Amino acid sequence: MVHRNKALIAAFALAGAASLALAGCSSSGGGGTTSAPTATSTGSADPAAACKPGTPSTGPFTLATILPQTGSLAYLNPPAEAGYGLAVEDIDAAGGVLGQPIKVGPITDSGASSDLSVSTASAAQIASSDAQVVLGAESSSVSLNFVDTIVSKCKVQISPANTATELSGYSSYYFRTAPPDNGAGLGAGQPRHR
Repeated sequence: MVHRNKALIAAFALAGAASLALAGCSSSGGGGTTSAPTATSTGSADPAAACKPGTPSTGPFTLATILPQTGSLAYLNPPAEAGYGLAVEDIDAAGGVLGQPIKVGPITDSGASSDLSVSTASAAQIASSDAQVVLGAESSSVSLNFVDTIVSKCKVQISPANTATELSGYSSYYFRTAPPDNGAGLGAGQPRHR
C-alpha cells in the first residue's frame, strides 16, 4: 500500500510537470524575447527568466533523468526508477500526454558530489536533448552544480530528494518533492539528503 501511494504521488507530480511543460514551453526550447529577470530567494536572477510560454509542443512529452547510477547515492536509483517507471506506465495506460506515450530519455548518471564532472557531462547531454522535464538529482549539491544548465534551456527540473535551503525558490522551472532543511518540520536526528 505504501509503495502504491508513493507511485501515485510520483504519477501526479509527473502529470503536473507534463502539463506545465507542454503548456508553457515550445518545442524549440522556449525561445522568444527575454522578460525581466525574476528574483529568487537567494537574491539572484532566475536562470530561467528568459523562458516564455510559447506554442505547445506537438511531439511526444519527453522525460530525461539525471539520477545516481554510480557513487555513494547509487542505492537511491532503483526506487527512483521504479517510481517514475510506474508513473509513466499509468499515464500511458490512461492515454498518454496529448494522446501520445511518454518518451523517456536520455537516462543519465548524476554521479556523486565528490566528482561533479559526471553530473556536468550529463546535464550538458540533457540540455541539448528534446526533453521537457528532467527528474533528478537526488543530492542537493549535485543539483546545485547543474540546475542552471537545465532550467536556462527552459526545461523543468524536478528533484525527488533535494532539501538544501539554497534551492528554495531557486527558479520558476525548478521543483522538488522534499521539504527544505529549514522550516521543514524536521526534528533533531531526522535524516536529510545532501
